[in-house]
Order: sequence, then C-alpha cells, then structure tokens
Amino acid sequence: MDDIANNRLLEKTSGCCRRCNLDLPSNVDEWYERIEISFRGGYGSVFGDEYVVRSTLCQHCIKTLLGEWLEVIPDNSDHQVPVFKPVGAYQPYQILPHEDF
Repeated sequence: MDDIANNRLLEKTSGCCRRCNLDLPSNVDEWYERIEISFRGGYGSVFGDEYVVRSTLCQHCIKTLLGEWLEVIPDNSDHQVPVFKPVGAYQPYQILPHEDF
C-alpha cells in the first residue's frame, strides 16, 4: 500500500487499543496488526442476549492475553494451513456458508 493510501486509511479511522491505550493510527505497522472483535451475542450469551460486543486490541495485548492459546505457524510454501478472509473474530453462526473466503 502506498503512502497516500495509508494516509487515507488513517484519516478515516482512529482508535487505540482498548486495553493498553496504544495509539494505533500513529503507527502504520501497529494499525495493520490490530485485532478487531465485533459480534452479536446470541441467546444465553454471557455478554447479554443480542448485545453487540466490540473491541480493538493491539498485537502486544493479543499476545499477552491469548498467546498461550494461539497457534502461531511460520509462513512457508510447505504449510497446509489456510488463511481466510475476513480478518476478525467471528462466531460460526455469523458467517454464512456460501461466503467465499
């Protein structure tokens, strides 16, 4: 992505990590490594029935909070691990079966 596109992206978006308050748009690398969570809780959700749950976390907080449970796989041409779009956190019922990743 060129500098003009980077600047447009950062102008349209702003924010910080909800845990450590790192200013994400001030650092393009950190901005692209952020994790955004957005989903609607279902019936019986611990967050509340039909409540929307959102957060933005920097890569450092994700590693601190979830690192123990994340599978981190070196990228090379031999691995068979698919990488899907969209990038984000979703519950299985929120992704329609016909969506092309």
